[in-house]
Amino acid sequence: MARIAVNCLGRMGKILLRRLFDDKRVSELVLLNEPCADIEQHALLLEFDTVHGRWDHDIEARGDQLSVSGHAMRCTQVKEIRDLPLQNYSIDLAVDCTGDHNSAAKLHSQLVFAFAKSERVAMDVGFYCMSNAVGRLVGTLLSGLCRQLWGVAGCLTTAAIMSALSFLAAGRLARRISIRAQADIHDQH
Repeated sequence: MARIAVNCLGRMGKILLRRLFDDKRVSELVLLNEPCADIEQHALLLEFDTVHGRWDHDIEARGDQLSVSGHAMRCTQVKEIRDLPLQNYSIDLAVDCTGDHNSAAKLHSQLVFAFAKSERVAMDVGFYCMSNAVGRLVGTLLSGLCRQLWGVAGCLTTAAIMSALSFLAAGRLARRISIRAQADIHDQH
């Protein structure tokens, strides 16, 4: 079973926490991080949610742990996700529920740093920036050319084709990341 950490107990973090309990996957939940408020406040907000209603579980804050129906989870108040003590708790999956990565640009920059090799991070980041700039240039030139040659219908058709290609490439990347993560988990055990 994967050991899970949840970063931020806001709206999305609470929904994830409830879902893990409802799906009986609570044993996988090991670490909760909420940098903005104390754990007693979140225990109360978990039990009496104004949007999702009352959650019928015994919820208790004890020291640095939050207990839900007898399952205790360690709680921290770390500001940056990269500073979480994930190795100390053998965490396999950290779920960031802050909403900080709610745009493609924010997510791209985070992914670049996450997948950059430490010994050549400057080169990887430089390559990403160059690729991004070239991609924007090619996109601008291609859209202008399509508009000149085939009009709006040509632009829309080209956009649909490029979207499909992007979707396929993202799927391949997701599979590669999943295989890499599974290999890393296997190597740890």
